[in-house]
Amino acid sequence: MRIDLRDPFSVTIDVVEIDERLPSMRCAVIVETNQIEQTLVYRDHVWISCATWDSFVEGLAANDCLDQELVDIDCGVALRVLKSAIGCQLSFEGAGAHLTGMVCKTTIQAPLHRDDLAVVTRPFADFNRWW
Repeated sequence: MRIDLRDPFSVTIDVVEIDERLPSMRCAVIVETNQIEQTLVYRDHVWISCATWDSFVEGLAANDCLDQELVDIDCGVALRVLKSAIGCQLSFEGAGAHLTGMVCKTTIQAPLHRDDLAVVTRPFADFNRWW
């Protein structure tokens, strides 16, 4: 079970484990972007509750760009579809802290015209849910 977005930046969410006691899934998340002379690759493993996933998918289905977000259980990774002046914006945020106190934060934001919203919504709508 996998989500692959390629536009406006690359997001891959691959389910690698499930927990039926607390309906949730462990996902490998990879986000990549190449902008002019900058390249960013973000990799992490996070747990996402099935209820959060459902809420995000239902919000996307409304097709209104009203600040939908998919956030992991620890609130370290977030994929958002936000309302903006041109229509919508796709946003990714990832953060993590090391035991030494070092903190790493990543943010990517890209415009997403309302007509292109299906590029994001379709893979989530087609995702085969096990719950």
